[in-house]
Amino acid sequence: MHASMTASLSLLVLLVLSGCGPGGAEQGASGASEGPWLFCAVPERDFGTVWESSLLTHTFEFEVRGSEPLVVAGVHQDCGCTAADLTVLGAGGPTPLEFERPLAPGTRLALSVEYATRGRRGPSPREVQIFCNEPDGVASVRLLADIRPWLTIEPDGPTLFRVALGEEFTTSFRVSGTTGEPFRLRHTGLGVPPEITVTPVAATGESAPDGRAVAWDVQVHVAPELTRGRHAFPLLLETDVPNPATPAGTPFGIQGQLGLQVEGRYGVQPAFLDFGVVGAAETVSRTVRVVRNAAVEPGVTLQAPEARLEALAAPAASDAARSANEGSMALLETAHVTVRSVDTADGVPAWDVSVLLDGLAEPVPARFVARLVLATGDPDEALLTIPISGARR
Repeated sequence: MHASMTASLSLLVLLVLSGCGPGGAEQGASGASEGPWLFCAVPERDFGTVWESSLLTHTFEFEVRGSEPLVVAGVHQDCGCTAADLTVLGAGGPTPLEFERPLAPGTRLALSVEYATRGRRGPSPREVQIFCNEPDGVASVRLLADIRPWLTIEPDGPTLFRVALGEEFTTSFRVSGTTGEPFRLRHTGLGVPPEITVTPVAATGESAPDGRAVAWDVQVHVAPELTRGRHAFPLLLETDVPNPATPAGTPFGIQGQLGLQVEGRYGVQPAFLDFGVVGAAETVSRTVRVVRNAAVEPGVTLQAPEARLEALAAPAASDAARSANEGSMALLETAHVTVRSVDTADGVPAWDVSVLLDGLAEPVPARFVARLVLATGDPDEALLTIPISGARR
């Protein structure tokens, strides 16, 4: 009994000396001195509360322990906001680590980590992993930070605005400081085309005589020349107050997001019709919704668009091209198109256009394409085209 207690105590002492707990020193040491592992005295760095946009830096030191060489396969960060650099520490200073090169026991390593906190809020831990041949296969370190915004933006989060092609559009949002300290605010202009104008204006009753304010209304103007399509623009705003936790005291700033869907006088959803794989005996239908985006002039009565299918003919320079054209024409013979008016919640004129394929067979090609053409009767946008594709089983 006494011998058993002595053995148990010896095992406990061995585990304490060779392993580490949750806040301990050695990572991957599975209770034995055989094999390699990485020892890190302090594998966690807690920065406490920091301002958003601060650049947090720290260097973790490791030592190779065990009875065999350690091989590092790579380093992984859990976020693009984090950068890590692993070097070997020697008498002549740090040198770059060569992955897959064996490191003898006693070799010392340094892992330098940078954490850019722009766009982060609240508790935001980050982890960096070193993949190696220690028992656990990986050694990890962590950066802890509770990130506090110096600026806030309302409304927060991305918003997609639908804009009619050729029309002006304006919107605004508010940027406020969280410390009560007045500041100037400017738009950097980065990543924004000339059709977008961003103008910060001191909020009513919030400005000081020197041109600073604790809150700003940011006015955004979109010129009618902006092209059709979906656009996403970052709105980078910068104060005149330096953040001491950044290189060279970079000013505090914040980024808004402007999402625009610039459509013609009519919008079509979805933008194309994909029928997938259609069997010979199947009846398959697809529908697009056509919405009038532009305002309807007084006294004008809108007519439902006239719909038709058109084959996409290839130049008939070969037998294969002529066969494909014949197949496209055969597709039209099996298709039926209907148009019906739709009552929308906001009263905007809209129509559902349905294309029904009934009984595909040869000579419809194995992969078929066509297009749906809608004649609106509007001289400013007379025709809308929607691509059609699919395959015959």
